[in-house]
Amino acid sequence: MFSKIQGNARGCLIYEPLFILPNSMLAMYVSVYMLQLGTNETQIGLITSIGMVLQIVTSFISGYLTDRMGRKRALLYFDLIAWTAASLIWAISQNFWFFLVATVCNSFQRVPTTAWYCLLVEDTDAKDRSIVFRVLQLIGVVGGLFAPLGGLLVYHFSIVPAMRIMYLIFAVSVTIMNYTRNAATHETEIGIRKRKESQSLKLKSTLYEYIQVLRALLKNPLLLMVFGIYILFNFQMTLQNTYLSIYLVEALHINASLIAIFPAVSSIAMLGLLFFVIPRFVEAKRTSISFGALR
Repeated sequence: MFSKIQGNARGCLIYEPLFILPNSMLAMYVSVYMLQLGTNETQIGLITSIGMVLQIVTSFISGYLTDRMGRKRALLYFDLIAWTAASLIWAISQNFWFFLVATVCNSFQRVPTTAWYCLLVEDTDAKDRSIVFRVLQLIGVVGGLFAPLGGLLVYHFSIVPAMRIMYLIFAVSVTIMNYTRNAATHETEIGIRKRKESQSLKLKSTLYEYIQVLRALLKNPLLLMVFGIYILFNFQMTLQNTYLSIYLVEALHINASLIAIFPAVSSIAMLGLLFFVIPRFVEAKRTSISFGALR
């Protein structure tokens, strides 16, 4: 599949493991790390909530900034703020206030996310976009297999030193990814046009467009249902990412070095679905369509 991907999509995907792999190593230990440094469960929830609120704000301005700065510049600059700077702060964190500052920096991730998806699809033929997203999904799932490496570091160094090491590795890795990806991609035609158009466009006008879209969404029952399901899904994912590791370590008394096995097992199950179950659904659908045509 990857051989069919060219241009910006190839440049975006080929360096994505530099983000996925180190992130998968530390993801299960973030809340436990905060707990070990004296941040209590309520404060952890508060930090997560503040981060979510700030991400809503940055989501609203992400499109405007991406158009005004261009896809490549917005991706380069805000990835450095949201991931490199935030990771370095997390690596030296001592208490609640360090984590809060890092979360504020990380809340700008919505800007590079918008820019990255624009680079990923805008110059890609519509017929190839499904392949691009399948490869992206595969990279994300395979990345989960590397989570136990984080467990090995925790086993050898304990939670706090291991997390400091992993955050430093992550900061270096995403910085390398950022600059190499920037060299491997080019500004899209849509991005060049939008950048010229946006020079005279005010942020207020962009926010007004968002309000118009929101009004249209509220009037469409089907879209409203999809939007509601998406909100509920992200709500439970946020709770899980925030408190699952604490529950496993503090309530179930599972050794901290072992909890990284869970995302690896989940990834193995997802790979099984991707390679053996989902293709059967696709084949069954094709057979059904062919049978219907014969009738």
